[in-house]
This record gives sequence, C-alpha cells and structure tokens, in this order.
Amino acid sequence: MTQQLLDQYDWAILGDHPSAFWTAQILANSGLSVLVLPLISSGSAISSSSTLRFFERTSFPSFLAEDAPAELVQILTPSRRVMLYPDRELLEQELFSVYGKANRPKDLIQGLEFMVRGHDLGRFASESFDTLIKRVQGQRYFSYGKVQIAELLKDQLRRSGVHVIEDRKLQQIFVDAKGVSGVQLEGQSKTVSIKSALMCTSWEHSQGLFASEPVTLFPGRENKRALGWWFCIQFTMNSEMLPPGATSKMIYSEENGPIVEVERLSVHLRRGTQSWIARTLLPYDPQSLNRVVQRKTSQRLFRLLQSILPFLEYAVSEISPDIRDPEKVEEVELPAFYPFQKLAEIPPHLLAYGGQDLGFLTPHPQIYRAYRDAFPRFGDLGCYHACANAVMDWAKRNQKPVPEKIKEGLLS
Repeated sequence: MTQQLLDQYDWAILGDHPSAFWTAQILANSGLSVLVLPLISSGSAISSSSTLRFFERTSFPSFLAEDAPAELVQILTPSRRVMLYPDRELLEQELFSVYGKANRPKDLIQGLEFMVRGHDLGRFASESFDTLIKRVQGQRYFSYGKVQIAELLKDQLRRSGVHVIEDRKLQQIFVDAKGVSGVQLEGQSKTVSIKSALMCTSWEHSQGLFASEPVTLFPGRENKRALGWWFCIQFTMNSEMLPPGATSKMIYSEENGPIVEVERLSVHLRRGTQSWIARTLLPYDPQSLNRVVQRKTSQRLFRLLQSILPFLEYAVSEISPDIRDPEKVEEVELPAFYPFQKLAEIPPHLLAYGGQDLGFLTPHPQIYRAYRDAFPRFGDLGCYHACANAVMDWAKRNQKPVPEKIKEGLLS
C-alpha cells in the first residue's frame, strides 16, 4: 500500500547508504516521524547512473540487521587467508575442527577473533596488515548480497512507519536562519516541512539542491579534496563454480600494491548465478581517466580475480566493462561505464577520502552530514560514527533523550 506523504516530518534522511537506513530506524523507534529520500546530488546523468550506484562501497556493522544471515570479511594475501569470526567461541570451534587439540600452530590468535590459513605462517603480520584487520573487524557482509540487504533494510523501515520514497527524487532543500525548513520532491509543487535533516553525500555535490546560495562547509578553507576514486568491474558467474571458502566480501592486500575488494552484489537463485563486483583505488589524477590506463587496470583486476576464484574465465557469463573484446573495450565499453572525462564529473559515491576529519556539522543548524570525508580515519564505519554524533547533537540541542541504540555507532 502506498504511504501518504505527510505535511511535516521530524527528520528527513537524505541518501541510501546503510548508515542512513540504520539512523532512520532508530529515530522511528524513538517515536519520531521520518522521511527517507534518495539523494542524487548534482542532477547529472552521470551521478544518477543506476549502474554506477552498485559500485558504492558500503559496510554493514554487526549491529545492523542482526537477524540476517551474515559473514565476516576475509583478508587475502599472496600466501595467506585471514578468516574473521564474530566471537572467540566460534573461532575456537573452527580451530578445533581444522587442527584438533594437539596440532594447533602457535601464535594464530593475536587478541582478535581471526584465524590464518596459508603456507607462510612465520611472523603474523606487518603493522599495516594489523591496521587493516582492525578496520574491518566487526563488519558483516550478508550472504545474499548488498542489493538484497538494502531491500531488507527498507522493508524494516516501512514496517516501523518510516516513509521511504523511491519513485521520486529530491529536487530542492529550503533553509532559513533556524536551519532546514522543508524539502520539495520532483513532480510535486507542495513543500514538505522538515525540522532536521541528515545528508549522506559530499557537501560539494549537495550544493545544487539548496534553494539558497551555496555555502562553503568551512569558510576560509578549501573543502576536502578526494585522494582517489574506486575503479570497478562487475561480473556474473555460475554459483556452482564458486570455490569453497569464498565469502561475500574479500579484501586482497599485498606489499606496495593497492587494496582490491571483491564483494557479492546479489544471488539469482532461479538462474543459478551470482553477481559480483571487484574494485581498486585509482589516484585522483587526470591520468586515471585515460582509457588505456583503465583498460590495463581492468585486465590486472581480472587476472587477480582468477587467482582468488579459480577457473573464473569459464564461470563468467557476463562482465562489465567487457574486457574480453580488446577492440571495443577502450572505445565502447569503458566510455559507457565511466562516461566522465573530468575529475570534477566523477560521481561522489566513487570518491575516496583520507586525512583530516571534516565532521558531521554543516553551516546550517539542524542539518547534519554523514559521508566518507566526515571521519575517514574510521574507514567505511565513519559514516555510522557521523550519524551517531548527529543524533546525539540533535538530542542535546532539543533537550531530548539520546536513543540507546545510536551509541553503538560511536567509535573511539
């Protein structure tokens, strides 16, 4: 049944990152009226590409959708497979099943719930490798893929009374001296009154939505510049040819090389296939837009995938961009998938940030932001940290109790 749009909401959550859905759920459970809107920020065809939206990096902490079947991330190196576990008990069970009581290798447990398999079991890990493990610990990747989990989260929101808009996009945001006053949807003349808003996008790319003049996030300072952008290839493979031990999210890391992430998008049970994505980070430099560079990157990515998923070349039914056709890949495939020709045209959800935190506040009272550049030191979980801080700040300003569940998103 179609939900009737109200004249006023306590909160508008602008964006479709999982942290946005998590925040909307907590606010609704606290008795507040919540509107969730997709946020395509610049209005360009590039930014609204449904294909590119699949490429967004998302993370699912252990407190998100607790009842859904989930797996923890795997970390792969040329010689090791690091299996993460949600608690020590499950780790001990796995260690016993693999090694028994007497033959367990020493120094496998280093204070975290993980186990290492591989032929190189000398010194456990470098400092950078330890850091990588700590950054992904506690994240869950759902066994049936990120597309299905997004639908699950939206269904949960609707059952909680949250109004989730999917057929209309946000057109304008209205602000006054007190902060946000309302939003207007495409194809609708009436303005919906809003008391507070959370924006899950970069500040620069959201400026075109404001009815007022653009405002610099930090006056007198340049806004944060991206460090790189995520280059991806998407492929569909036969489920029966997925090797044992593969999980929904795998991270490949080797010395002096960029990290490569391999993540399941969805499972097609009737067809017996699965959709996957592989991504790596390219520098935020004009040279990264060169089609030759992109073709070589695609080919290297696929070669690496063949080492992670043996016989992949026989299991793949579709791959995009299709690097198997050398004559078309630079002139047809890559331009179709990555139509941007300037760095400024790269969609915000493909950008990667690092360095100094930009935080969760904006120049407008009662408008908060939760994006990767808010707390880049926390990696993908930085969005949840920003959401938690935003709700706590709102509660303090409005003399409201802080929802207990929101504290789960706070990181130290």
